[in-house]
Amino acid sequence: IASAEVAPVTIAVRGGSREVARIDQVETEPLSVAGITGDFSRGIDLMAPGRGVRLESDEVTAKVVLAQVVTHKEFHDVPIGVRDTDLKFRMDTRHVNLDLSGPLLTLEKIDLKTAVSVEAAGLAPGTYSVPVQINLPEGVALVRQAPEKVKLRVYREKQGNPD
Repeated sequence: IASAEVAPVTIAVRGGSREVARIDQVETEPLSVAGITGDFSRGIDLMAPGRGVRLESDEVTAKVVLAQVVTHKEFHDVPIGVRDTDLKFRMDTRHVNLDLSGPLLTLEKIDLKTAVSVEAAGLAPGTYSVPVQINLPEGVALVRQAPEKVKLRVYREKQGNPD
């Protein structure tokens, strides 16, 4: 819950002066947010503060604003794919470790099997130091990755052909 407020914020209380003097706030019935996925506004009953006391109204409007919980999560040994080459290749490191930040529910369900890769388009046979690229869902940020680059060796032979 990012914020919760009620309207009106004050309410008139009527009764004997001794009873009214003891009242510094009026409680509401409990309000459940179970199963709620977005902001909402709804009427909620006020609880009688005591005998001999009347409230101007028996209900207020509760407005609740929800926000996603943002957290960090580490992912170890995420496979690195190689994109856009039909040549044989070898990488010195085939996995990356990631520290991501984002909404808890998104990080719990994230699938990184195809999110990490290096680009090999246009690379002739040889050895290259190439950056590891990460494709993340909206709202998820990369905090740290290791390694940031890998050594990629591209061979003359095409993939699937005998040596």
